[in-house]
Amino acid sequence: MKDSMRLGAFLLLIVVILLMVLLRVYAGSASEYRKAKEALSSGDTISAINHYGRSIKWYAPLSPWVKHSIDELWEIGKSSYADDPDGAVYAIRILRSSLYAARGPFTPFKSRIEEADGWLSQHLPEGAGKPDREDVESVLGLKTGPNRLWSFAVGVGFVGWILSVFAFIFFVLPEAEADINPKRAVALGIVVCIFYSLWICGLYFA
Repeated sequence: MKDSMRLGAFLLLIVVILLMVLLRVYAGSASEYRKAKEALSSGDTISAINHYGRSIKWYAPLSPWVKHSIDELWEIGKSSYADDPDGAVYAIRILRSSLYAARGPFTPFKSRIEEADGWLSQHLPEGAGKPDREDVESVLGLKTGPNRLWSFAVGVGFVGWILSVFAFIFFVLPEAEADINPKRAVALGIVVCIFYSLWICGLYFA
């Protein structure tokens, strides 16, 4: 196999992997959004809120299900406060924490986070006055962003996985007249699995 063919195979593999990841994210968000709508139609508002939150966490650029989940969670919080203040606060808390959890190199929907913070500041009583941002976060008891260590693991795992696959293609797949080196194949195969596992664990725990 010539180097140019190997390089082409590697680039094609990267494109396929990225498309698979993107499709998985879109599918996850769409699935959770559908579950939220089903729960809401059956009168199970709490389950609907939780599914909307999970849909938001499956954030991908231009995802319509993330936007719909944000809008509908916000509407649940605003419209239900008079009759169910605890449920309304819970909806906005889930909205806020889900948006923070969806952060990556940048913060999507930053204005919606600020909007949720402002709403919570007005509707979470704290003593005689209104709480400031620090009070709100203390009352919520929710982490405001992904775990930094696991977020780092996501990046390391993904890059390591891609590079190890690249190494496997170039250093294990043989030329036409050569044989596969079993020891090298096993070693690089283990490295591929380690980095892939690190990436998946990072996505789960971050």
